[in-house]
Amino acid sequence: MCMLEGRGLKIASHSSTRSSPCKNGGTCSVKSDGSHVCKCYVGFNQSTECGDMDECNMVSDRSPCNNGTCVNTQGSFSCFCNAGYQGKFCRDDVDECLDQSCPICVNTPGSYSCQCTAGYTGPHCQMDVDQCDSSPCRHGSCVNTQ
Repeated sequence: MCMLEGRGLKIASHSSTRSSPCKNGGTCSVKSDGSHVCKCYVGFNQSTECGDMDECNMVSDRSPCNNGTCVNTQGSFSCFCNAGYQGKFCRDDVDECLDQSCPICVNTPGSYSCQCTAGYTGPHCQMDVDQCDSSPCRHGSCVNTQ
């Protein structure tokens, strides 16, 4: 265990009550010039004496969670995926067509669409189109069929 003493560091004795400058379980080593270096666990920053790294902001132009929200945690991070995505980094598109009852389902990135067969309309093709609305029968009565 290293301890600060004056401007430099020295190895603490077992009877010392002072603690290591390295946080979060990091180990301290004294260098030949009297300074110290911390050896940190993954997810902790050596330059801040093993302080937590914010993995969500390590790359300035994007989050590690491609299609979701990144939440930094002590020594790690978690992704909370947007609707339509799954996986550790929210990279995997959910195939919503597996759970839909459309006649023709088209999976799209993060969503899906239904293509209706003739005579049906609506987001899930659940509404019958009334072909009689346009009065196609000039010399008789029109009967809408499904």
